[in-house]
This record gives sequence, structure tokens and C-alpha cells, in this order.
Amino acid sequence: MENQNYSKEIAATIHDVLTEDKYEFEFDEKDGIFTFGYHVVEVVHERLLYGDWLKLCIVVMEDAFLMYAVSPRKIYYSTKRKTMEFINRVNVRLNYCKFELSNYEKGELRVSTFHKCEEGKAPSPALVRDMICTLITAMEDYGGGMGVLQEQKGLTAKEALENCETIKKKRLLDEKEYANQVAKQTEKEQSKENVGKTEVILDEETKAAVKDSLFTILKFGKLIEWCDENTVPVPEDAIQLVKSDAQVLKETDIFEFDFENDAAFVETVRKFMGLIRKGIKIQKEIRKYKTIKAALNGEDGGESEE
Repeated sequence: MENQNYSKEIAATIHDVLTEDKYEFEFDEKDGIFTFGYHVVEVVHERLLYGDWLKLCIVVMEDAFLMYAVSPRKIYYSTKRKTMEFINRVNVRLNYCKFELSNYEKGELRVSTFHKCEEGKAPSPALVRDMICTLITAMEDYGGGMGVLQEQKGLTAKEALENCETIKKKRLLDEKEYANQVAKQTEKEQSKENVGKTEVILDEETKAAVKDSLFTILKFGKLIEWCDENTVPVPEDAIQLVKSDAQVLKETDIFEFDFENDAAFVETVRKFMGLIRKGIKIQKEIRKYKTIKAALNGEDGGESEE
């Protein structure tokens, strides 16, 4: 059924975001529907693995839009009852999205979110990106658990959820610990130099962008190392997605990435990771270390008290 009454303004904003973030998407102008994919670049669970694709869809309406991500794995008929219990338990924990069996007969699992635009005005690009991230994160945190529930017949829905939460907490702790290691190593090098440079204080939006970009580069560095260890090529789509984050760090003088071609870019990320692990000063890109530390800790950019 055609939906020609959808908001062109909302659709234009979503179109710009997907274009800027280099998603390969299709847009149905008659119905106002965007479809695109997301490449899972981490081994999240036994059943949601590196190399899987999430199918994402955004349906634009007259004064709102619906967004959902479909799992690459199907739910077995024999486990649907346990899966429904698992979904109910998960949804209680989620604030901004929900899981559902969108097609019970086919066992299609999806996670969705919805936003009603005030007076039909277009949402901010940041909101669109946050909603996409919310769906992907929810699927990574819990989507694989539903696969495990099917594979282990004696596993209950409660136990599967506890397993997901354990893995989620470990991932968050690993990311925090890794960021702290970067901060400590940089702080040592900065104290050795003891150069009296004027500190640049960034606004809150830029600090948030620096924080998100740094985490993305570190996660991408881990993906490169995984690919190196398993002698598989680094996914081209992952490279393109990370380049925008690398540009943020480059513009704030945190690291000089080489954008000449994909191979050169991957090599500079390898260098970035290697220098961090060796504790060597990363050229001049971390001369504004206090700004990075403030972004990671949510501070105002000033000196922190010891």
C-alpha cells in the first residue's frame, strides 16, 4: 500500500544521515521506506557472529517514523514459547526499544523503536543516529542470547538472559578498562614532556564526538587484530564506517590518520594500536590529552584534581 503522505522533511533528514554515515541504503519514494544493512564486526554471541548482517528499516510517516532491525537468525518453532518468555524479560529492561516476533510463522525476530516528531518537524541528525545505535546495541546485547536459547535445550529463558547480562557487563568493563589504559599511558608521556601549552576546551558536543570516535577506533583496532590473527581481510564496509570517526580525531589533532586509500588507513590504525600498547607517545596527536581525558570522564575540560 502506497504511503505518499509521509513527511518529505523527515525523510530528507534521514536520507542525509544515512548518506553522511556511508550506509548503502535503498529508499522507496512511494512508501517513504529506507532499507539498509549493518555488518556485525564483533563476535558477540555464539549465534550472532562476525560477518552477519542486520537488516534495518525506517518507515517515515506524516509526523513520525518507525525504525526496526531484523535479526539474521530465525527462531525455531520448537523454542518459540521460551523465546517469548525471553523477549518479555528483555523488554522489561529496555527503555527506548522493544523486541518482538514480527512474523511468528517464519520465526522472524526484530527490535524496534518509534519517534513522534513535534508538529511534524524533522528530527535532529543526532537523534536519528542515536536510534540506529540503540537498535544495533540491543540486538548485539540480546539477539545472540536467543540463538543460544535454541541451541541449549536445557537452558531456561531466565538463564539465557543472565548469560547475556554477564557478557554485556564484561564487554562494558573491557571497553572502560581499555580506555583507562589509553588515558594512563598518555598521561605518563604528557607528564614527561611537561610542556606548558594552552589547553583547548571543547564544547560538550565536540567532547562527546571525541569520546564516541575514540571508542570506535579502539573497537575497530581490535577487529583488525582479529582479522590479522585469522588471516581474513578487514571488511571494506567496516573501514568506511570508521573513517568518519577517524576524521573527528584528526580534526581535533588527536591522531593524523592516512586517508589515501583503505590499505593506508588500516595501516595507520594498526600503528595507533601498536603505539598505545607500547606506551610510546603517539607523535603529536595527544598533545591535548586533558581534553581527551575530560571527554572520557565527562568532565568540563579543566584540570582534574588528584
